[in-house]
Amino acid sequence: MSQRFDRDSLLHVLNLTDQPSKKVILLNLLSKSYLDDDPNRSESFASQALFISESINQEQGKAEAMYYLGELAILQSLPKKGKQYILDALEIFQKIGDDKWIAKSNLKMGDIYFATYEFEKSLEALYKAMNLFIELKKESKLAETYNLIGLNYFEQGNKVKAFEYLQNGLLIVENNKSIAVTSSIFNNLANIYISQKNYKEALKFYNKAISLNIIKQQDYCLAINYAHLGLTYIELEKPDSSYYFLNLSSEISKAENNNYLAALIKLYLGKYYISIEDYDQASVELMECYVMSTKNSILSIIIKVSEELSELYKLQKDFKKAYNFHKQFKIKNDSLIKIHNTETITNLEMKLIFSHEQELRKIEHQKAYLKYFSIVMALLTLLIIIVILFTRSKMRIKPSIVEAENLQLERDILRNKLDFKNRELTTNLMYLVKRNELINVISGKLQKAKENFSKPNKSMVQEIIIYLQSNIDEDLWSEFEKGFLEIHKDFYTNLDTINPNLTKNDKRLCTFVRLNLSTKEIAGITHQNINSIEVSRTRLRKKLNITNTDINLQTFLSNL
Repeated sequence: MSQRFDRDSLLHVLNLTDQPSKKVILLNLLSKSYLDDDPNRSESFASQALFISESINQEQGKAEAMYYLGELAILQSLPKKGKQYILDALEIFQKIGDDKWIAKSNLKMGDIYFATYEFEKSLEALYKAMNLFIELKKESKLAETYNLIGLNYFEQGNKVKAFEYLQNGLLIVENNKSIAVTSSIFNNLANIYISQKNYKEALKFYNKAISLNIIKQQDYCLAINYAHLGLTYIELEKPDSSYYFLNLSSEISKAENNNYLAALIKLYLGKYYISIEDYDQASVELMECYVMSTKNSILSIIIKVSEELSELYKLQKDFKKAYNFHKQFKIKNDSLIKIHNTETITNLEMKLIFSHEQELRKIEHQKAYLKYFSIVMALLTLLIIIVILFTRSKMRIKPSIVEAENLQLERDILRNKLDFKNRELTTNLMYLVKRNELINVISGKLQKAKENFSKPNKSMVQEIIIYLQSNIDEDLWSEFEKGFLEIHKDFYTNLDTINPNLTKNDKRLCTFVRLNLSTKEIAGITHQNINSIEVSRTRLRKKLNITNTDINLQTFLSNL
């Protein structure tokens, strides 16, 4: 009910949100939720998460979706596809530095490599996962990793190491809520005891595993436990108990639709019928197992069933079939050994190549050191020579430097004089303009007030107005222009070179801009409004061919 409630909540929030990044998170959570009991829905959610995360370039969501798709591919008996998904996800997790998912992905890769008998690769991935889970203090996942490491060592015949890691895993989870991991460790410990013919301990651990799997309702694990229990009773020569548990396992497995489990039960049933000397039924079960395991490429079961069929046909005096299956057993067993050897050889080659590369790097490093040392010494010698030459040159060029400095000083003095004259010219102009404006204002006010005076006084006021008007400088611009051209002799000539069609007003505006007068000041001098001046400036830029450029008009005119 809790799981159902969580799923409904996630689906509800998913329908409400419009944010792609949140959708990716929710879709991945839903994929994880449906992974065990509804793989189709889980795959649908993971595929949607992958599509959206790729669209918005969200690496974390993309990697998680690929991880779940990898798990689903493995469940669908598509190991190559699943392996590639997990490897691609691992690469992204390593790039973004997510230790939790790096550990989970390495754990999954350890499981994948174990299924294909690549034990060294499996252990390498699992040890990486183990170290990260220790750092992250993820006890349940650490126990799961110990369990898989133990299985690796058991398959390679190292029972001591296998027992050590399984016990380490058990110490973590025995009082923990991780029932699935605990039951798996119990089952694997029981398998070790079976190999040691310690059937009493084996039965004890199988029963512990069964108890947990009944509570957890882990039917697949329960079917495995019952199958192994049935095999144990065959070894104990208790056929009735053996048949009971094998039949129970078979009934559960029908709902699981798992090829490995179905083949394993057929193998054990074949062994059971051999133990009660029902060779015909044994032949039926073992042949069905052989066909099933061959069709699904389950190498470990093909080897075991080939050996059982060879022994069965020996008992039936059918030596030709016995020989053929023994030959098949040898071929498959040799191929498994070849896988181990190839992996070992590959690892040795990799170590040899790595060692060789290390030596080459060492030699290259020494060569590089000598090369750099030679370069440093050469540069040091060159530096000493340059210092000597520089000192001598400095002594020679010192008079030239003094001369250049004096020349620069003279230029600075001239520039300052020019700037002073420009400021003086501008100040005089502004003074005369303001003076004329003041005279006009006072004359206007006196003219208006004259009507209020007596006749004698009117004559006096009129004389004052005439006097004021006679002091207005009518030829203000001519005087200013004359002064400007004394300072900037070639200014108008340079303007004519650029555009000979410039009007007097254009040249006048150029003069004001050259003196760095603001638009407001120019408007005051020329008795125009500011907008008119702005329009005139725009037209002037066009006439001077600097429209649509970043060139400042005042800077341009200052350089003429």
